[in-house]
Amino acid sequence: MSCIPYGIPDALDEVINAQEGYVAATGTLRLNEDDLPWPDPDTMIGPDLTKVKARINGKALSRAGFKNKFKTDLTLEVACLGQWCARAKDKSRVLVFLKQTPQGYTLGLNPCGDHLFFEPTKADLKQVEQCYLKGDCPKPELR
Repeated sequence: MSCIPYGIPDALDEVINAQEGYVAATGTLRLNEDDLPWPDPDTMIGPDLTKVKARINGKALSRAGFKNKFKTDLTLEVACLGQWCARAKDKSRVLVFLKQTPQGYTLGLNPCGDHLFFEPTKADLKQVEQCYLKGDCPKPELR
């Protein structure tokens, strides 16, 4: 499988222009990796969508930057495309864009690009702050 490169500018473009509300957060992601889907060994096709319970402990974006303590449960909505399933790693340091739903926060994951970024740099976080707080958003790479 080959995916078009997908980065933080692409995710920002999606969440800033979405009708749903999103929260940008950074911190440590906790989940049971055994709950993540894998392709069926006989057909080599993974499930369309698997919901996995997770938790993040870190900081949410506020008007002052990534300053607000943020610790919440969330649901990973993990998609597979054929034999390729999205992955996440327990105890990883992440930048996420969480969708706010009536049932709580969700984080969509797919094999080709999603709202989860591992080991964000200070420059990555600054880019998100500039976009959310000042409207100075990077040009999406996909368009």
